[in-house]
Amino acid sequence: MTELFESIQTLKFKLTDFSNVMRRTRELGAEAGCHETGIAARMYTKQELRALIIQLQDLYRKY
Repeated sequence: MTELFESIQTLKFKLTDFSNVMRRTRELGAEAGCHETGIAARMYTKQELRALIIQLQDLYRKY
């Protein structure tokens, strides 16, 4: 039960932190004015989102 609670808390923190990821992506895009940096920012966001989805799926499968 403790492990479940810790997993949920960790994911909750990461989801909260994801807003920072989105903000940073917008900042990178605004600063860039450059196509390559915009692509890198979107790839970073996609990678972070994919990691969160995988963690949620793993948690769902476990419990």
